[in-house]
Amino acid sequence: LEETLASTLLAKIAEGLQGKGGRLSIASSAAQREAQIYTYGSQPNDLYPEECTNGFDGFDSAAKWQNASLSEPFPVEIVNHTDARSHSPTAFSADPIRSSAIVALQYRDRCIGYLSVFRGDSSPADWHPDEIDWLKSVAVQFYLAIEYQQTQTLLKSQSDRDALTGLLDRHGFEQQLEW
Repeated sequence: LEETLASTLLAKIAEGLQGKGGRLSIASSAAQREAQIYTYGSQPNDLYPEECTNGFDGFDSAAKWQNASLSEPFPVEIVNHTDARSHSPTAFSADPIRSSAIVALQYRDRCIGYLSVFRGDSSPADWHPDEIDWLKSVAVQFYLAIEYQQTQTLLKSQSDRDALTGLLDRHGFEQQLEW
């Protein structure tokens, strides 16, 4: 995913939901060693409030959220940040964020990231069910696009390598010589 495209999409999503900011976190994959994080607008001081506030153990395990059901795909967690129990007191001190909606990009046991939207003082703290449904549908599109991209990258890398040894095959070797 390109940085400018991700930022533009996050801006449109946040604006559509009266948010101050947004974040798309994509877990590392077999073809990509590190996680990718794209942001737009106001962000919390915590690096990963999506993980630490909701009891999430990490990208490679099933989410264990307090208010979300894993029986449904793309569970959503709504966090009211005015509640002192939901965050550390300094998490949102620099730029007051009243609430956030965090959607796990998760289908069954495969969680590949999060899509978060943060609302500030000028936005309503409550989230309407229609807003949640819309955010979930956007999350589904992100999930499918990311899965497609990761699959294409994996197929490309496997097409130039020997399945047994992992070494470049003749085609992959010739491509390396051309570079």
